[in-house]
Amino acid sequence: MSAGVVCALAAFAAMLAVALFGLSLADASSATPVMPAALAIVCLAVGGSAGFSGGSGGGFLSMGMEGGVRGTPLAVTLVGALVLGLAFFWRLRGRRVTAELLFARAAVASVTWLVLLVVAAPLARGSLHLPDSVTAKLKPGAGGSGGGGLLGGGGGGLLGKLGGADRSSSLSAVDFHTDVAMTVFAGLLWLLVVLALGTLAARRPRFPVRFATGRLRTVVGPVLSATATVVLAVTLSLTLVVTVGAFALGGDNGGKAAGAALLVAPNGVFALLSTGLGASWSFSFEGAMDASSPFGSLLSGLSGGLLGGMTGGSDGGSFTPPHRSMSLADVTGGSLAMRLAVLLCALAVLVACGMLTAARTPVATRRDGTPLSTRSTRAAMTAAQVGLAWSVLLVMAQLFGGPSMTGVMSLGDMPLMNLNARGGADSVTAAVLLGLFTAAASGWVGSVVHDTYRVRRSRRTAKASQRPHATTAPAHHSTP
Repeated sequence: MSAGVVCALAAFAAMLAVALFGLSLADASSATPVMPAALAIVCLAVGGSAGFSGGSGGGFLSMGMEGGVRGTPLAVTLVGALVLGLAFFWRLRGRRVTAELLFARAAVASVTWLVLLVVAAPLARGSLHLPDSVTAKLKPGAGGSGGGGLLGGGGGGLLGKLGGADRSSSLSAVDFHTDVAMTVFAGLLWLLVVLALGTLAARRPRFPVRFATGRLRTVVGPVLSATATVVLAVTLSLTLVVTVGAFALGGDNGGKAAGAALLVAPNGVFALLSTGLGASWSFSFEGAMDASSPFGSLLSGLSGGLLGGMTGGSDGGSFTPPHRSMSLADVTGGSLAMRLAVLLCALAVLVACGMLTAARTPVATRRDGTPLSTRSTRAAMTAAQVGLAWSVLLVMAQLFGGPSMTGVMSLGDMPLMNLNARGGADSVTAAVLLGLFTAAASGWVGSVVHDTYRVRRSRRTAKASQRPHATTAPAHHSTP
């Protein structure tokens, strides 16, 4: 029973430690309380969601913002899954595991995890102070006649036309909180999924024969174990390299760069893998006037309108809702060497996954020791396993790894603009198909390479065992 409590506590403590370390490196204490922010990151890491709201003060045209944020910081998620799996199955190594023991330990871990989330989610709330550069643009009365602030200052913006607003007010901070119900539900589901996948992929515990040799475990277990090993090794090692590099090369801002890299580098690794396979990732931010807003038609005819400072508006120009888009393919598209390097890295990861899957898949043999299946059959089976596993993995990374934000900006009590930010693969279908076929081909190559190496090694071993041992022959003397 205590083992279930320990594994849940260890996983939560590891996730919280990573979040705290990343925020401390990034000097987040100057903008928000670190502990509530770290708890919010942990809630997001297990599939929860967060909301934000803020206002600029009183007045008829007081500005407000509210919305929600989704996104999974994969560094925290992967560390939590790794610690949870190791702590849950470590003491079962070499032991004969019964179904009753497995379910009892999982039940205790689930209850402990549920209590931790129920306690932590309500505490994940605080206030985030916006940078001065953002606050200056969100200040209603800022700027000159051209409208350097959010609503345009002086006589050229909306406030200058209408008057009567409190020009000293500014949206300088937003309050954040987590959705407790969503966090608890998603977090409990995350724990059960990790334990279920770990049960299928674990190789050390001695499970009951019927389960250990069952069709589901023999088909799914090797590819799950191989994929988890490759993904964790590649992602965590690259995250460490990027974090250290950002700290060393960032100069005065090295700590902030290292903290950001620690929390978001695994998301970037999945984005690079997806881009290397042809399914480009992008990040977009756009705003659209609310159809019910009475200011919509008015703003479209005013110079230096809403977000004029951020959208590059100038005197005499009309308001245009903001729209920004950045594609990861554009970053690597200018250099053929860079694109080839990303492609080769993605293929190397998939081939390694295929080789490890083939190595961990037991080969059925006849009584004389010859395998029941041919090398082509085993390669096709490995290709199907790796292809399906990586297509599902890329879809999950697209659904949960890409950040998203929705928000509403309002004047007084009236909505003004809808804001939407989204990051992820440009097409889920492309990610599925490219992941399926590319990973399947790489899995086939990895299986062939592994089988070739295994056959050659067995031949060398057989030849070495057949060599006669050197003996000293007795001397024969001839008689005359």
